[in-house]
Amino acid sequence: FHTVRSEIGEAVYRFKYCSDHSQLHRIAEVAASFLQRQYFIHRVSAVVPIPPSEYRSFQPVVELAKAIAQKLRIEFYQNVLVRTRSGTSLKNIDDPEQRQKELKGAFSVNSQLLARKNVLLVDDLYRSGSTLNEATNVLHSQGNVSYVYVITMTKTRTKR
Repeated sequence: FHTVRSEIGEAVYRFKYCSDHSQLHRIAEVAASFLQRQYFIHRVSAVVPIPPSEYRSFQPVVELAKAIAQKLRIEFYQNVLVRTRSGTSLKNIDDPEQRQKELKGAFSVNSQLLARKNVLLVDDLYRSGSTLNEATNVLHSQGNVSYVYVITMTKTRTKR
């Protein structure tokens, strides 16, 4: 079937899958502009990327989170929230229960640098919320964060 992407969705696609690094500034600018209008942003003291599920020569989510943090002048934390195991890519798993099962225990917090901080968790794509929910639960239980706010750049299409 034919895919029609939003403007930001196309930029994310080109950045992530076509290695079009020229899209990074544009995506980060849109995200930062949106976040600056949100009531909570003045409370956020840490920006954390969702750990990548697969190795790439550059990690789009990490680069995006770093660029957003720079634009907002908020501290960026990489490798504090980490994947404990490489799992199956969730991209091809449609069943929500199977997605949750694949994510259980997939993350850990390896330092207390985020303790009592309000965290902005960044991911590029939103599908079901399973990844964000698991990461948020781990940040609260292992990292002792105060609040977790989430931003994603676009929503993936799902089969119906």
